[in-house]
Amino acid sequence: MTIVKPNNYKKESAWKLIFSLAGITLVATIIICGIIYSKMVGLQHEVLSLEDTIKAERIANAELQNTLFTMIDPQRIEIIAAEKGLVEEKNPKWVFALL
Repeated sequence: MTIVKPNNYKKESAWKLIFSLAGITLVATIIICGIIYSKMVGLQHEVLSLEDTIKAERIANAELQNTLFTMIDPQRIEIIAAEKGLVEEKNPKWVFALL
């Protein structure tokens, strides 16, 4: 007696193809997620490094502003003017340049 199973081979082949594609997709997704995670960690370290740089530059900027403000302090300017023998003019005549 012979038992015939029509189209059995095609059904198994289709399931194998579906599971193979699902497996390949799963592996590719895991690899892509790993790459993305690695890049995100690298970016986080770069952001932290840049934040430290910004903090250092803000401190340097504050020091420069402090130096500038001490240089243009009105009391200091008066002392320098007195040392150079400059006299404050009571009625200054201003000359304006019109553009």
